[in-house]
Amino acid sequence: MGIFDIFGRSGSHSNPQVRTSLSRKQLETLIQTTSNNIHFQKYAIQLCVNKLASALSLCKFETYQEYEKIEEHYWWKFNFEPNKNMNMHDFLYQLVHEMVYDERGALVIQNSEGDFVVAESYEVIEGSFVGNIYKNIHLYGGLELKELYKESDVLRFQLPNKKAKAIVDHLYREYGRFLSVASEAYIRDRSLKLILNIGSMFNQQPIETENEDGEIEEIDPVDELMKNRFKNLFKGGDTLTPLEEGLSIEKLFEGKGNEKQQSEIHNLFDSIINYTADAFGIPRGLLKGDVADVEAMTDNFVTFTIRPLAKEIETELNRKIYKEEGLTNGSKIKLVTGTIQTYNVVSFAAAADKLIAASIATPNEMREALEWERMEQDKMDEIKVTKNYEQLETSEDKE
Repeated sequence: MGIFDIFGRSGSHSNPQVRTSLSRKQLETLIQTTSNNIHFQKYAIQLCVNKLASALSLCKFETYQEYEKIEEHYWWKFNFEPNKNMNMHDFLYQLVHEMVYDERGALVIQNSEGDFVVAESYEVIEGSFVGNIYKNIHLYGGLELKELYKESDVLRFQLPNKKAKAIVDHLYREYGRFLSVASEAYIRDRSLKLILNIGSMFNQQPIETENEDGEIEEIDPVDELMKNRFKNLFKGGDTLTPLEEGLSIEKLFEGKGNEKQQSEIHNLFDSIINYTADAFGIPRGLLKGDVADVEAMTDNFVTFTIRPLAKEIETELNRKIYKEEGLTNGSKIKLVTGTIQTYNVVSFAAAADKLIAASIATPNEMREALEWERMEQDKMDEIKVTKNYEQLETSEDKE
């Protein structure tokens, strides 16, 4: 339903003809309520959450044991099923949401069965030379953990830019005022102004009625008219509203709005989207779905936003799960961001041939980069050495 200057009684019952319109206070309340329901800021931040989570879901977790790549418990958990109730994509969305909305970061608890669950809320006692203590932890799913957890017992992931949402909040407080003024002007100019003529033939005496508690109360006929009988008049669809003798409605003004006001509101909203994208390190065009220069924007996004975020996640997993001893022995988790971008097989062919010829990659690794299935043949996992490189090595040996 649109916002209209409709009915609100003024004057006395004895006045034979009372012209009424919505009071200024009612109008301001109505405009404020509508503005609050738009949630421009929440929409802009949610776009960023979706973009970050979607990019991370395209990454691949690799697990290594003593420098050998293997597929074991953590490989399964972080690529497919972090816990029994969700897949990895849903888990990452939940994780990124908490990282964005909680400046302290997202807290993840691992249970005795090896499942990972994101905390919906928690309290932390920060330490300097001693580990942090976590308490009053509420997990998604409604479980409340009563016990205390040490820093070494939990995983906590934070955005590289921890103040991103705080920056957006501050910007929105400034732009929100401009947006409210622009919205109010647009609504005012598009409003329908009506006049209700109340003549002397209309009965304005209070009506006695019994309320739900069985008590007798007086109802003002004009209030009843405004609150109930004319309510359906401003809803969508066909409406029949009877008018007894002494009542008539006439249209005073019907606004049309203008393109300039629409453009101002659009530009303000577009600015909010742009500044939110900047705060989270997402190229503006990529966040809004522009197709121009999408490859360059994607490269920028992966290099300067997703890789630092992936490094944050990877580092936290390694220092808590494998610790120093495991890492020094070649056991670790690696979050590969190269799988985010897709490659055209024709344009990729020359680069793939050069990487294989230079002994940098195996054929199976090139197939994985194209998201093709591996070929389970020994020669597909062998490092190739072309004659050019072999001759160079041979000549150096002879010298």
